[in-house]
Amino acid sequence: MVELNNNTLLKVVFNVHYHTRVVRMARSKTERHYLAEQLQNVNWLLRPLDQRAKTTLTVTRELVR
Repeated sequence: MVELNNNTLLKVVFNVHYHTRVVRMARSKTERHYLAEQLQNVNWLLRPLDQRAKTTLTVTRELVR
């Protein structure tokens, strides 16, 4: 059995509730646009990290097999 040690993985935490509150407080279109860009940046970072973990697990399982 192969599993990842979650304690060694890079953790990026994004607080959705805080982001939602900040977006509601945005007063201008420019502020909302900036916040939307930052959300895209977070997603851009989180997806590859998740994919990396899945790939590492897949490769390791194959090596063990």
